[in-house]
Amino acid sequence: MKKYSSKDYYGLLGLTFEATKDEIKKAFRRATVKYHPDVNKDGEKIFMQIKEAYEVLIDENERKNYDLVMGFELKRRQKQAEKEFARKKEDAQKQKYHGYKYDYGQEYKNTKINSEAQMAGRNRTSYRRENKKNVEQNNNEKYSEKNFSDTMKDIIGNLFHGKNSTKNSEEKIQPKDGEDITMPLEITYKEALNGTNRKINVLHTEVCPICEGKKFTNGSKCHYCKGTGEVSLHKKLNVKIPPHTENNKKIRLKNEGTKGLKGGKNGNLYLVVRITDDSYFKFDGNNVFCEVEISPCEAVLGVQKSVKTLSGLATLKIPQGTSSGQKFRLAKEGLFDENSKTKGDQIVTVKIKVDEKLTEREKRLYEELRNISAGK
Repeated sequence: MKKYSSKDYYGLLGLTFEATKDEIKKAFRRATVKYHPDVNKDGEKIFMQIKEAYEVLIDENERKNYDLVMGFELKRRQKQAEKEFARKKEDAQKQKYHGYKYDYGQEYKNTKINSEAQMAGRNRTSYRRENKKNVEQNNNEKYSEKNFSDTMKDIIGNLFHGKNSTKNSEEKIQPKDGEDITMPLEITYKEALNGTNRKINVLHTEVCPICEGKKFTNGSKCHYCKGTGEVSLHKKLNVKIPPHTENNKKIRLKNEGTKGLKGGKNGNLYLVVRITDDSYFKFDGNNVFCEVEISPCEAVLGVQKSVKTLSGLATLKIPQGTSSGQKFRLAKEGLFDENSKTKGDQIVTVKIKVDEKLTEREKRLYEELRNISAGK
């Protein structure tokens, strides 16, 4: 007989051992959509396991062999026996009490007691006493069975997880809120000004779909989450960036953080906006920085220069005798600050640029200027 791994093929597909062929096919299609390598880069390993489970369970002979090896066939026969017993019991009751309503009304109870008492050859009063005694005995037996079942669970739990397994299991089922996630989001200054929609890829931590956060399957560590009860999955989200978004602004996406466990609340995802520099503008907080080139003559004589700002063009007055590296401020031409409801400034740094190629006349004028400066 073929050897099978210790994996629960039914559990991998999210099924019970009573699943039909149609249910197996539907479960496999759902798992393929979620874990196929073309869709989920991290799902290749689990997809191969799911494929292996499907190939065994969809084949009638393979499934029978697997059920025999793994003990599912015994469970299935026990289930069938229980159903058959329940059916025969129901048929017997219908034949026995045919013609009476099954509403447990007083008339039905009296009729039942009378008929049973007659069958037992006793009077009604003595039969009532004995019937009551039997009911109490049955209740005691059920209570003993329940205590025995609970005791066995504690013993088995102690064997696998230590003496305090009952206490630990109670602690594990306590709701736990998910944690918040913070990550940067880079946008251009135009996107910050006008607003935009961005698609982002977020790494999510979710409850393991195989062990459902229990960390164990079939008495051993879950192979998929490696006993952590959690798995990391990528999720794509659409983010709306409103107009006039300032640098370092936090955008909250509710319930998009780490998922809560056992009914706990999900955490939030916080995106911290970072406005990226371009070839002209640099950003620091809500202030904007840029450079403007002027000629030596403009530096000496002064000039009015058109400067590019976030909102368009502005006129910058450069006075006479301006040095290279000198800074000028254009008030309220920076980014909008939502907290203070004001705009930052634009800081303009002047750079004096000398042409590499001069005409003969320009050279003579510069020489004359040099002689004048030297006092000749």
